[in-house]
Amino acid sequence: MINEEISKRIKDVSRRASAEIKKILEDEFNFIERFNFDGNIEFIKLSEVIKLRARGKSSTYLEIKNGLLTTPIKLGGRCIAWPRHEIYILNAARLSGKSDDEIRQIVEALHIARLD
Repeated sequence: MINEEISKRIKDVSRRASAEIKKILEDEFNFIERFNFDGNIEFIKLSEVIKLRARGKSSTYLEIKNGLLTTPIKLGGRCIAWPRHEIYILNAARLSGKSDDEIRQIVEALHIARLD
């Protein structure tokens, strides 16, 4: 019973966050149509982020410091991860030629969407 309630609440939060992210990006940045975000939230570790972004570990942390990549989410203990869709969105922004300032706005929007 408790597990079903928790599962239902997680799905509800995930759906709302997904809708919020999609709305922000559609309204503000107008490139989400090419991304096809399906609403599923999957976490990936640093090694996968490095692979998907084709950057090194130091460059990845420098991008976080400079506001060009979202901060990782602490999953517990020493475990951190990123929502996979955030990495895809930022890669799509870079591919579409967004400036660093525009990418910082996207990162900020993604951080705000995490709060809902």
